[in-house]
Amino acid sequence: MEQFSEIFNKLQSVIQVVGTDISFPQIVVVGSQSDGKSSVLESIVKNGFLPRGTGIVTRTPIILQLKNVPGDDRYAEVTYDLGGREGMVVRQLTDFNEVAFEIQTATAKLAGTSLNIVNKPITVVLRSSDVPDLTLVDLPGLVENPAGDQPKDIKRQVGTLVREYVENKNAIILAVHQATTDLANSKSLNLAREVDPEGKRTICVVTKLDLVEPGVDMTNLLNGRDIALHHSNAGDRGDQPFADQQRQSPLDERRSNKGGGSLLPEVQKDRL
Repeated sequence: MEQFSEIFNKLQSVIQVVGTDISFPQIVVVGSQSDGKSSVLESIVKNGFLPRGTGIVTRTPIILQLKNVPGDDRYAEVTYDLGGREGMVVRQLTDFNEVAFEIQTATAKLAGTSLNIVNKPITVVLRSSDVPDLTLVDLPGLVENPAGDQPKDIKRQVGTLVREYVENKNAIILAVHQATTDLANSKSLNLAREVDPEGKRTICVVTKLDLVEPGVDMTNLLNGRDIALHHSNAGDRGDQPFADQQRQSPLDERRSNKGGGSLLPEVQKDRL
């Protein structure tokens, strides 16, 4: 598994430079704005590394390559292509806390300051003994209407970009759904149903369970009875920054329709 993961990551890095239509297996994280995508990703990495803010913070695809390495040291590498004379930019870091700043810097250079969405990926490689060997893609949050200074066609921009990734038949769709949102109005699940109608490559993560009104029974949703998918659902208690979760990760309290267990082994076992 480690050999294949390393080969996939190297090939993806080459593809980012030369460009090609080859599609590799990857986990694509999809959700609406403020649904808790960042919380889910940071729970997997066990460290806060993503920029936070209001509105659309993620404006480019962020390809997250996790590499499990022995020892206590952590290493990060942020890579993106500016094209022209500037070419490929590579920033090597020894502090995961600096990754968010580098992503913000790269986003401003690739997408500008006009809040547009661009399909110019930022690759973030995180090496640590705490992470599994996985490749995930974080995408801009799905929106319905522009807010503030966002472009009037922001819904189209985001939808076009996200659809390009989820239509890849080799992609696992990690559909993030906020517990307080009605299933019929879930943008991530509705999009997943369009491109994966049988639910064979979709996993639902239900976030912000701590906001559900007392007495509301979420058992059917968490056990997969409300969603016709072939894989387990997972529950995430909240969307606090990772620093506020360290005493107990939200993914430490999960339920699934296969008798519990970790989200990540389920992903790896079913697809990778």
